[in-house]
Amino acid sequence: MKYLIVVVLLVFSVVGCKKQTEKLDIADVASYYPLSIGNVFFYKMDSTRLVNFTSLGTVYYLVKDSVAASFIDLTGRKSYTVFRYLTDTLAIQPYQYSETHYVVYDKSRIEYVDGRNFRFIPLANPLSFNTSWYGNTYLDSAQLRISDNTTYFGWLYQYTSINQPHTVLDSTYQNTISVQQVADSSIGDFDIHKANSKTYSKEVYAKGVGLVEKNIINYFFQPEIDTPVFKAGYYEDGYFAVNLRLVSYKK
Repeated sequence: MKYLIVVVLLVFSVVGCKKQTEKLDIADVASYYPLSIGNVFFYKMDSTRLVNFTSLGTVYYLVKDSVAASFIDLTGRKSYTVFRYLTDTLAIQPYQYSETHYVVYDKSRIEYVDGRNFRFIPLANPLSFNTSWYGNTYLDSAQLRISDNTTYFGWLYQYTSINQPHTVLDSTYQNTISVQQVADSSIGDFDIHKANSKTYSKEVYAKGVGLVEKNIINYFFQPEIDTPVFKAGYYEDGYFAVNLRLVSYKK
């Protein structure tokens, strides 16, 4: 009986140590979005928009995000101001100011406020495959609307990859997390005779670096109808796609 008690105690000791080790291995999501004043991030950005109802146009940029200042927001949370500048992909022209966005650190999440004053929640604790959250919950009714048939409403964010290597352009980041924000599309191959839609958004963050890749696309295609203007079908106003990839950064 004495030996049985000793064995049981050893088992509980091992399990307890294992649980403690697992807790120590849990990373706060802030380590995947670290910012300090003076940080600069350079990205390649491909931005696709609707030129008219039937054709698309893509513009290519080199993006510079500069962390300019820090402040405490009205709820007492540490926040950073980031200025975004754009130039051509070869950086022949000088950078032109594009927008200001903000990053807010909270114990349970990170918030991102873009240049339109749209507030998103790109990352949330705990960092686990079981964690999911509505990342667009702060958007009001007007901000939620993308087009007549698509919206930011109901996007359930979740981690689809944790602590995995990820290659962007010529660089491989050994410890990254991937966040699937939405992945909805119509069934089947694209067909001008049928309604087609796609709403997809995914971001990848590297530990100690920050955002390394973002892909988002949204469109709704109305099928062919018998009118002179829209005979071949058309895209609804609101089509957009952005591919953002980290080139380099300065800490």
